Amino acid sequence: MTNDQIRRLTQLVVEMEEASKLRNFEMYYPLNLAFHEFIVDSAGNALLAQQYRMFVKKLHLFRARSLVQGGGLSISNKEHREMLSAIAARDPSWAHDAHSQHVTAARDRLLSVVEVPVG
Repeated sequence: MTNDQIRRLTQLVVEMEEASKLRNFEMYYPLNLAFHEFIVDSAGNALLAQQYRMFVKKLHLFRARSLVQGGGLSISNKEHREMLSAIAARDPSWAHDAHSQHVTAARDRLLSVVEVPVG
């Protein structure tokens, strides 16, 4: 990522931090989407971006619910800061781990608020 791209990600994380402090989901959620979308778009892979958008479109309701009910605003943004730090350090291994941990934690938050039918 370029320095300008890192600055943009930093700006998004700072704005999400403010929204998180205010517990303002309506402000936080579009910034969250923009953060993830910016990372995907910055990869320069059109197929990845297309697949990501299709996948995200299907998960909006679940992501929103887990952020609100799972206490995820501040926790999620802490993970975003870690992702940003890894990207800014230009450390692919750290970035991979930070992104993977964020996805796993987000999945766990989602599962904690969604009833999954048994049987």
